Amino acid sequence: MNRSIGIYALFLVSSFALLVGCSNPLGSGNSRVDADYNPGATGAVLTATGTSSTFAEDSESPAITLPYSGDAGTVAQSCAISGLSNVSVTQACACVAGTCSVKVQGAADYYGTAGFDYRVSDQKGRLSNAAVANLTITPVNDAPVLAAISDQSALAAVPLVVNLNASDIDQTLVCASAFLAPTTNNPAVIASGGIVFGVTAPNCTATITPTANQRGVVTLDLTLSDGALTSQRSFNVTV
Repeated sequence: MNRSIGIYALFLVSSFALLVGCSNPLGSGNSRVDADYNPGATGAVLTATGTSSTFAEDSESPAITLPYSGDAGTVAQSCAISGLSNVSVTQACACVAGTCSVKVQGAADYYGTAGFDYRVSDQKGRLSNAAVANLTITPVNDAPVLAAISDQSALAAVPLVVNLNASDIDQTLVCASAFLAPTTNNPAVIASGGIVFGVTAPNCTATITPTANQRGVVTLDLTLSDGALTSQRSFNVTV
């Protein structure tokens, strides 16, 4: 009887040891122990190498390729952009057949230096280092802006001062004929020579002196020019 109990006890101990030896292959908490499964891990498998690109003010960049190096057969599956400076993303970063790219655009009316940081990750989720994309945004000529002008009333031979708002983001304008030019549809009542510009932009003035002893409604066109692009406004003066 005692021998039977001893054999049974030995069987229980052996069974328990066998169960302990066959522990959960997923590890504690069902966590994978596969060393390749590590999404978001930082590794040295891929190395982002940096890039540069040039594009025009107020325009979307061409696709900016994000270069990297790595072991043969290991390619980037995704990419991430951070540290944006003077640009915003217009086409999300993506990797196709191992080539990663993104499109950006500069802030409105901005030109100069810009940039961002990028990382790439492989098919196992291992992140590269952060590399820099150095960007140069080249200037373009923006048209000057002449604000709307309300209709006016004037007396013959009495100067009329009309306030103007004239601006150009690319340069400082002078309130003079070099930038402002008038035309009239009735020069007998108000001649182009009877219009003189003054003060300092953007708060320009047009001093309009109708011809003595003349009456009528005159349409005046004022054209603001930067030498290449223009802005034009029309208004009526009743004399």
